[in-house]
Amino acid sequence: MKRLITYLPLLTICLIYFGFNNLYGYYHEFGIEIYNYIGSAEIVMSFLPTIVVLGSFFYSAAYQNLVFMSKNDSKFAQRPDVSSEMEQEVTPVRRSRFKEYFYAMLYNTLFWFIVINILLSILRFVVLRYYIDWELQFFDLIVAAIRIGLLIGILYINRDFDWFLKNSILFSLICIYFIGSSISNFRAADAKKVKAGYPIAQISFSRNGSTVRTGKNLLYIGQTQTQLFLYNRKDSSTTIYKQSDIDSLNFRY
Repeated sequence: MKRLITYLPLLTICLIYFGFNNLYGYYHEFGIEIYNYIGSAEIVMSFLPTIVVLGSFFYSAAYQNLVFMSKNDSKFAQRPDVSSEMEQEVTPVRRSRFKEYFYAMLYNTLFWFIVINILLSILRFVVLRYYIDWELQFFDLIVAAIRIGLLIGILYINRDFDWFLKNSILFSLICIYFIGSSISNFRAADAKKVKAGYPIAQISFSRNGSTVRTGKNLLYIGQTQTQLFLYNRKDSSTTIYKQSDIDSLNFRY
């Protein structure tokens, strides 16, 4: 419980930042600068989608575990190295420089981090030949989780916790930015799906004596407390209506 209270401010910052990315990534695809139409309350409440909650708790848990492991590792580091005398007696095996570089590269975690990232990028490029970009949003989310997992794994395998403790703020900013960007990309894929003709819902409402209905070309994007957004597929335009001017708003999912 004490740990949860300790990291509560960090979790709050994550929720606000991830929540903003959740909204911005989606509405930016329609040319809407959503920060002009939302208040702080709506940003905070935007953490309700599962992706934002999972992202926040994933980062908080990973950060907490790294701190815990780094403290334990510092305790082990203080123990005397008993195996040092045994290692001195072992005669080193002579290898060519090429083999030395090769084996050093194989045991270098940064090398595998780069290789796996390249393979993931190639895999996405191949998969894109069979799927539309927005259909890969969950694939991209899994890849993002793998990448941040690899980064944490490098610190764990190398036991390079001193670097983490000295640069914890930098590490936090990198992880928060990375997860925020992943959430933004995920929501951008949702927007592309809507543009492709798969709206969230069909709506109808009355305004100034006339009725507005969404359909094949006029799509419902979303709404805030004060605005409602519709997207026209014919001319790729977005229309913004004030909630105060709308009567009899009906939804059909």
